[in-house]
Amino acid sequence: MNTTYSALALRAVATAVALLPLIATAQNLVANPNFDTNLDNWTPTFGSSDPLASLTLDATEGSPSAPSMLFTQLQPATMIDQREILSECIAVTAGQRYDLSYDTRRRPIATASGMSLRTFSDTACANSAAAQMPTSANDPCAALPAGWLRCYHHAALAPVGVSAIRLSITGVLLFAGDPPLNQFRIDNVRFGPVGTVPVELQSFEIR
Repeated sequence: MNTTYSALALRAVATAVALLPLIATAQNLVANPNFDTNLDNWTPTFGSSDPLASLTLDATEGSPSAPSMLFTQLQPATMIDQREILSECIAVTAGQRYDLSYDTRRRPIATASGMSLRTFSDTACANSAAAQMPTSANDPCAALPAGWLRCYHHAALAPVGVSAIRLSITGVLLFAGDPPLNQFRIDNVRFGPVGTVPVELQSFEIR
């Protein structure tokens, strides 16, 4: 699990080839980013008895190795709803740019599941901030072995008024009638200031 990488690039398999640098983060601010033994420091907004969602440690899969976080959401065809898992509070500095990346394996692959940043005006994450940092479930993802993806957002700016963030993992089915089982595995989470090490480009095919 304890994998480091200096950068990542995306190779589109359509007509053009684009190389996009990924994380050169010198410091990872995420507590328990690899889920080596437990899910400590990550809090679901739903209870253990929630009939529509569960959060478990999956000892069978991971990237690059097990275990990983497994977020399962069951959703009736007539209901559109969302559950969320939050990291611990992470202090940030206004004006600083940050890199975010995480490895994921999704079933079904088209499900709009992802990780974004919740912003707060205080370092205790008690008060939501009006300003946002631009990351979303639609950030680019690049193919990894065994059906995993590495999703990332490069150089997100912490705006004035933001003192802390929490990483937010969401699983949502967009339309009634979508597949009722949404399984979303997470591993190898990285969030920290944009690093100063030399950028090393690699290429991956989008799937």
